[in-house]
Amino acid sequence: MVSDTIHQRSLDWPLADKGDLVMGMDTAVELGHPKDGSTAFLIWTSEPMRLINKRISVLGPDLHQLAGKRIPFGKIILLGVDGFNEDNSYERYRKLENVRYDIRLKGYMMRGVSQFGREWSRVSRTAIDNGLSFPIIGGALMDRYLEFTFVRTVEVVFFTSGRMDMKPFLPIAENALKIIGAMNKMIEEDSYDCDTCVYGDICGEVEDLRALRRSLQKKGKTTGV
Repeated sequence: MVSDTIHQRSLDWPLADKGDLVMGMDTAVELGHPKDGSTAFLIWTSEPMRLINKRISVLGPDLHQLAGKRIPFGKIILLGVDGFNEDNSYERYRKLENVRYDIRLKGYMMRGVSQFGREWSRVSRTAIDNGLSFPIIGGALMDRYLEFTFVRTVEVVFFTSGRMDMKPFLPIAENALKIIGAMNKMIEEDSYDCDTCVYGDICGEVEDLRALRRSLQKKGKTTGV
């Protein structure tokens, strides 16, 4: 079962107060528990028109059909951007990545996230009763991403139908996480030794990473690092 909607209006769901929690006894749906598995990642393209702007796709049941369950979960954010280059890509990525920590919808709580493409969240019984859905969650994400002047188009895909439907996307997730890992290593560890780096293979395939490496090395020489 696949459902597509186009996000057309700004968020009308109440925001959670700081410190609001969804406790176990109040949980109606648990998404991506570590024992069940999850896949969550963000990718971008420099060809914004390749995406259908503001499309939200749900592969599987929506939240009201999952009440009382704990399920594997997947979420893919696809962004059409412009103006990315070796000097700003990392900084922009960090801003985009932080968006998922900023979504504070009443009755929807991130229980845990990680840089390894995992996301664990809870939805309260009250939120389900009041009509919280993936289009509302996806719309909140889109509103935030489209605040960035360099983001032109956004699509969000949710998976609730099981691990098998997520499986074809796992290689994409793995590749995306390798690229992010390579950027992190170069910037945060100031490391450019390709012979010993675990990301040497991905850097050899992605020109943008090689350009970032050249730019960082040049800056290092200029500043005496």
